[in-house]
Amino acid sequence: MRPLPRMALVLNRVAPHQSIEEQLEQAEEERKVAELNSGDKDGDQRLDWDEFVAMVRKKEPKITNEVLKARFKELDKNGDGSISWNEYMRAHSPLQKAVRFLKGALVRKILRAVILFGVYTLLGVLGFTYFEEQQSWTAIDAFYFSMMTMSTVGYGDISPSNDASRGFTLFMIVIGVVFVFVEVANVVGSLTSPITSKGRALLEKAFPMIPVDLDGDGGVDYYKPRPPLIYYSKNLLPSFMLTMGVQFACAAVFQAIDPKTFFIWFYHCLVTAFTVGYGDVPNPTQAGRMWGSIHIILSVAMLGELISTFGELRKQRAATLSRVAQLDRELDQELLDQVSTHTCALCCMRCHA
Repeated sequence: MRPLPRMALVLNRVAPHQSIEEQLEQAEEERKVAELNSGDKDGDQRLDWDEFVAMVRKKEPKITNEVLKARFKELDKNGDGSISWNEYMRAHSPLQKAVRFLKGALVRKILRAVILFGVYTLLGVLGFTYFEEQQSWTAIDAFYFSMMTMSTVGYGDISPSNDASRGFTLFMIVIGVVFVFVEVANVVGSLTSPITSKGRALLEKAFPMIPVDLDGDGGVDYYKPRPPLIYYSKNLLPSFMLTMGVQFACAAVFQAIDPKTFFIWFYHCLVTAFTVGYGDVPNPTQAGRMWGSIHIILSVAMLGELISTFGELRKQRAATLSRVAQLDRELDQELLDQVSTHTCALCCMRCHA
């Protein structure tokens, strides 16, 4: 049976084990190569000033000469008045992309979260120490209560004692939950995602998607996901292990501060991470409340990352299965067409015989 060239072309555009990030990176690299080919008019594998200007202005007609000169100088590493292909591609390497990314979106995200968190914390400390002056709340107590409020944990070991403090607490709930904690959780997720992504990539190599040879020609027609148990286990395991490792470490710190049993503090850490906050494990010391504030932010944000990862995995699996079903239908139709063609040819041969 002859192969199916049209479907093979479609299926070979993306390597089966590439993540979405790797696919995007490969597409970006191919785009840069095509861009260089179109800009290199004389074919010497270098971009002189005129070629560079023409190439950039084709994409950005309104760019100023000052910006063009700055970009050209940045790319021309050896200062010879031209940009080699190596210089251009090195500037768009994963390392350089990472540096530019850190200078851009992630840094802005971190700064925004730090500013919001700092203002929220300062407001909480000043407000609660003022309204709870009769209860002798310290700055650490106020910070601890602010973190409980922002993360919706709410142990109940300390609480507002008067109407003015309760009114201020309502204000802090809205600001903290709606605006501040979302930004803080996003930053924590951005900082932990490289670790979990690396773990998922390693597990993907160990448990790759299932190759399917639909037409029996010895080649792989497409890949389909593993059964749900394996699929979700291998993709969620890195996030789960990282979260549990953090809880073990935090429990050890709690035990060093307040010598209850390790199991009690580990139980306390998990109850906190799930934002249940029973309040059955007392944390009366100032050092314990300070560490508890840090633990609240870290563990609740990491749990949020785990839950959001599960949601993304569900979407990816649904999209992949939908694409597999579509490929099945198209391949089945081509196979039917081939069978029909071969049958007609065989009938004609018999008739002539």
